[in-house]
Amino acid sequence: MESTDSGSTSTPGASSTESATAGIVENATRPSARRRVWLIALSAGLGAGIFAWLIGESTHGYFRPRLYPVSVMGLTAMRPTRESQQLADAMNARLAFAILGGSTGLIMGLAGGLAGRSPGRGVMAGLAGMAFGVGGALLASMAFLPFFFQDIVPDTNDLLTPILIHGAIWTAIGAVGGLAFSFGMTRGRHALSAVGAACSGPSWPPCFIIFLAVF
Repeated sequence: MESTDSGSTSTPGASSTESATAGIVENATRPSARRRVWLIALSAGLGAGIFAWLIGESTHGYFRPRLYPVSVMGLTAMRPTRESQQLADAMNARLAFAILGGSTGLIMGLAGGLAGRSPGRGVMAGLAGMAFGVGGALLASMAFLPFFFQDIVPDTNDLLTPILIHGAIWTAIGAVGGLAFSFGMTRGRHALSAVGAACSGPSWPPCFIIFLAVF
């Protein structure tokens, strides 16, 4: 007589069915997971802009131009020169962009940790993103703002050139935010995709908010 193993109840057909069911469930949950990640990223980008705007309001006009005595019709008054005014404006602009860069890097890193269900990694990515966001914003500001203050726009009705100058700085900030979000999610292999998405999507709402608030 042939003996049978009572402990073995699985069959090839059952295994195939289970695999197919698992595949269907995985495919069904992928769109939901993608929507969740995009929702977190977009919310974080907008939140970074609002946060930077709130801080920027308290520091608006922090740097004051140096005043010089100016005599007009026998009256002497303390007024800024064109150079001292431009220097103060440049310093205030750098401060605003540094606040935006730091806020974007911090919040996007934390959001990446939230999306990847790794809060500890999100904190590390957020702190690193804040440092690189401030540094990147300052470097980009130092590179592009001089063009704005050197009368590169002779027509005061020309809005395109100033927006392009600001856009270059916003792109640098967005790149840092995308990297912070990617590493917060433990998805370093998708860093380039995250940078591209951040530069074209989540980085623009906060940048426009801080632009309207400060400039």
